[in-house]
Amino acid sequence: GIGELGGVKKKVSLMLLDKVRVGDYVLLHAGFAINKLGTKEAEELLQLLREISEVSD
Repeated sequence: GIGELGGVKKKVSLMLLDKVRVGDYVLLHAGFAINKLGTKEAEELLQLLREISEVSD
């Protein structure tokens, strides 16, 4: 599959997960989707990542 974050698209292996669809949120590690996330959980995680990015800039 193709994953996207912040406008950057990367090739992602979906072989470890069942029933991943376009628009689903997944947690990635080393190019592999390792967990499917719910929308609320994914949005909270993305917000935390934005906050961390702001602090480290």
